[in-house]
Amino acid sequence: VSTQSTGSLCEKSTMSHEDSWPQARVSTTTKVWYDDRMPRLPRWNKKDIAAFADAHPVEGEQLSWLRWRATAQAWTGVFGAAAAGAFSFKASRNPLYTSMGAVLGGLTGVMYGGDLPRVYSSVAYGSINADHVHDTFLSWWRKTQADRVAKK
Repeated sequence: VSTQSTGSLCEKSTMSHEDSWPQARVSTTTKVWYDDRMPRLPRWNKKDIAAFADAHPVEGEQLSWLRWRATAQAWTGVFGAAAAGAFSFKASRNPLYTSMGAVLGGLTGVMYGGDLPRVYSSVAYGSINADHVHDTFLSWWRKTQADRVAKK
């Protein structure tokens, strides 16, 4: 039985700018947990995100949709907390009920705020794989930082 390499994308020779970086994700957990040994990347700003969008037009547009969805989710959480807190204060005048109403309204707002923008962006743009966009951006950012270090 031959065990030759098939030339997969996991080989180090295909991504030379990431050779010095440990694996970003822990392989035994879901994709939201990161390895603590991963070196910290410098912060990026809006100019860097615009440069990424120029270099990767599809992922750049998807990243802008994802940022819009996160903003919408945050605002629906704030509005849900304010509305439920105001309603419970008007109904009871009890600070405990007001705070519980605000917490539950905020959670409801966050849940709907995560769903409704996702449905809207799916209808307007199509399905967005957030993990792919995130990994593409971080890979591009690591390569950009490696190029900056190499120029010095």
